[in-house]
Amino acid sequence: MISIIIPVYNVEKFLSQCLDSILSQTYQDFEVILIDDGSPDNSGTICDEYAKKDSRFIVIHQQNAGVSVARNKGIDIAKGEWITFIDSDDWIEPSYLANFKIEESSNIDLIIQGLEYYNNKNGHFFNSWSFNECIIKKGNFQKVFTENRLLELGFPYGKAYKKELLTTNNIRFDIRISFHEDHIFVLDYYKLCNTIRLVDAKDYKYRCYHSETTLSSKRHSWDKMNLAGNEMLTRFEEMRVLFYPENSETEQLLFTFAYNCKINSSESIILSDLSFKDKKKLFKKVINKRDVRKYYHPTSTIDRLIKSLYVYSPYIFVYIFFHLIQIIKKIK
Repeated sequence: MISIIIPVYNVEKFLSQCLDSILSQTYQDFEVILIDDGSPDNSGTICDEYAKKDSRFIVIHQQNAGVSVARNKGIDIAKGEWITFIDSDDWIEPSYLANFKIEESSNIDLIIQGLEYYNNKNGHFFNSWSFNECIIKKGNFQKVFTENRLLELGFPYGKAYKKELLTTNNIRFDIRISFHEDHIFVLDYYKLCNTIRLVDAKDYKYRCYHSETTLSSKRHSWDKMNLAGNEMLTRFEEMRVLFYPENSETEQLLFTFAYNCKINSSESIILSDLSFKDKKKLFKKVINKRDVRKYYHPTSTIDRLIKSLYVYSPYIFVYIFFHLIQIIKKIK
């Protein structure tokens, strides 16, 4: 059985499309765990209606605690041998669950499908992740992970995880973080795998341009962004050699992606309402010039300028730069 975990918050407009797409699956051995995260709209009521119609739908109502708490609760109560995640404003094509080929995957630790992005503003599909069908053994991770950019593929959906591996190794979403917590979860699971299957399908439809009240659009504080950056840097360090070549373009890309969390954190500090003295103190806590040189390799002109300021300039220059940028934005 596949346990489908869906955190739900303020998504009444899209929820029925999501749940109907699950009911239309050709593969029928599943349960759906709906975690209503204190939705103030009718999302909780819609969940209850589907549970009344189909006993495979299980509804948990909780006070608002965030997407990570919701997903973790789903993992804890899941009864399936396999777990997959779906966002409540996305949907799947009828063959999505069947694509995992669960009955053929007893020796597989993780199954990954592609996905397609949907622009909710104009109704058009754009961009996608897709793979050639293959089974990857641990000794071949570096080559295939690099070719398919799997370490960049940080979203938790489009994948089937073994419940036993999650439980035995206590892999959960980090509730301290609301920024890249899903990517960190995926990286932690990658490290447990010996065999991974890539599926040639993109039946998961990911809705972009969310409303301001959905789970995917929270604002993030400087400390959570900084923590996320530190956690991702630690994992990319640990995954070197086995998952990607050392001193490679891939390594620079991954470290830059992770360190950008710390750059964003420092910018948030500078633009906060704190005193100048407190801002300077926190900035130096987040940013280390040696680490900027080591981890941050941006390609855009503006980001290269920021790197130069961080490495070679005193804090006051960085402070003035970001405030000038805000003034220019207001003028435009």
